[in-house]
Amino acid sequence: MPQQKNKTFALLALALVASVWMGLRFGSVADLNLEWILELRLPRVVVACGVGLGLAVAGVVVQSLFANPICDPYSLGISSGGTLGAVFGLTMGGVWVPSVGGTWVWSFFGAALFGGIMVAVSRRRHLQSHALLLVGVVMGLVGSSLVTVWVALTDPIGISQAMVWLLGDLSRLRTPEAVFFLLSVIAISVQIWSQHERLDLLLLGEEDAQTLGLDLVRTRNRLLFWVCILVGFCVSAAGMIGFVGLVIPHLARRPMGPRHKMVLPLAAMMGAIFMVWADLVGRAIKPPIEIPAGVIAALIGSPLFIWILIRRGHAYER
Repeated sequence: MPQQKNKTFALLALALVASVWMGLRFGSVADLNLEWILELRLPRVVVACGVGLGLAVAGVVVQSLFANPICDPYSLGISSGGTLGAVFGLTMGGVWVPSVGGTWVWSFFGAALFGGIMVAVSRRRHLQSHALLLVGVVMGLVGSSLVTVWVALTDPIGISQAMVWLLGDLSRLRTPEAVFFLLSVIAISVQIWSQHERLDLLLLGEEDAQTLGLDLVRTRNRLLFWVCILVGFCVSAAGMIGFVGLVIPHLARRPMGPRHKMVLPLAAMMGAIFMVWADLVGRAIKPPIEIPAGVIAALIGSPLFIWILIRRGHAYER
């Protein structure tokens, strides 16, 4: 069994390298020289890897925190909160130029606000999992509506650019910012991975986890804090992208089981591969027109999620 898992990791590592090469080699414009590839395509591939990695890790953690297999930062409204915070920070500057350094703090506060609301709601007794998900969907709709209203009132000229970014645009960061973003996401993900034993205990249920000595409130708050930072970085870099944090954790658990020590790194690699291909497909469908990566992620992720539901039902593997 360990050999099979090691083989899985090795194959995924090769697939990630191949995906990065494809992302650099192909795009909406053919025959670019090396300078243009490094200037235009490299940052997109780097951002795609970071966004896929970050959202997949966040999805694994959120599903464990709320003990719900159909939760992710997008469906719970955490991404909408991050987007609202990022848009607020951007428009306060008067110019619509998304950047990691200038917006991630605002995005974190927005994600933390919505995430805190979801934690408070989840602690209500007798609240069923589907009700929690409905609350998250409502929070997401509220956040998206507030984003639209805020952008329309503060920057009506830049609203079209804002909408493209909100759909999941990976093209706005330059190479230094993209590298900073990826390294930050990796560092946060490693910090979350260091809590894998606590995440395993959460899968046993609240009472059993507390019986085994887990400080439930402190653990939830700490993990949610890191998830909000992770979502804040991803939103500030690429806008609001769904289905990555929903689908990838299920695919990662299939060969690895529920142990987070193995699931988290596997999901990180799968998420990176998924987003690199989503961006590549969006650039290659009808050049030189580019379809936002978030749209492609939704088109690919939604049938995958339906397939997962049909295959597994609503059972959550523990």
